[in-house]
Amino acid sequence: MNPRIIRIACFICLLANGCNTVSDTERYRDLVSTELNTGVKKNSIFLDLTLGMSEKIFYDYCWKMNNKKLFFNSHDNNAVIYQVNEGLKSEATFRFTPEFYQAQLYKISVDAHYDAFAPWNHNLFADSLQKDLLRLFNNWYGHNQYLMIKNASEEKSLIRIDGNRQIRIKKMNEKDIRIEYTDLFIEKLFHAKVSS
Repeated sequence: MNPRIIRIACFICLLANGCNTVSDTERYRDLVSTELNTGVKKNSIFLDLTLGMSEKIFYDYCWKMNNKKLFFNSHDNNAVIYQVNEGLKSEATFRFTPEFYQAQLYKISVDAHYDAFAPWNHNLFADSLQKDLLRLFNNWYGHNQYLMIKNASEEKSLIRIDGNRQIRIKKMNEKDIRIEYTDLFIEKLFHAKVSS
């Protein structure tokens, strides 16, 4: 094949990929702007955890749930473990860590996997868990569209925004899914303060 044609074809592919990335970024920014402008506040995460709760209330609540044997400490004491026994096709573990801004919970990152994951259990790989989580979240939070975005630095993410609450779901590897709950109102304040 003609080397010139190959170079032109490669250039067109790079250009198309670059346009898709910009398009994804623009669609995401438009969605954030639209949702924040509604003024709607959706703070629920799961099991009575809420965005905006104070740091003290968060840790008191986790302690109470630990005493009920519903939450557990991770082996390194850096995260909270929650066993999800209902709503998924197989039991799963959520390992989550909080982030606070001015002593308010504005983000929780959850690493999730099926407990019975194994290299030979293809039906319990992260792809399957991601689909399962979408069904579960539609039950928890109501039906809403997810925006599929991809940028150069990460895998594809599914993003759902309801007012201030953003839920981002992305595959980390064959086993794990990362779920990030973010209060976009608080994140906006946080970034404004950091950049000033």
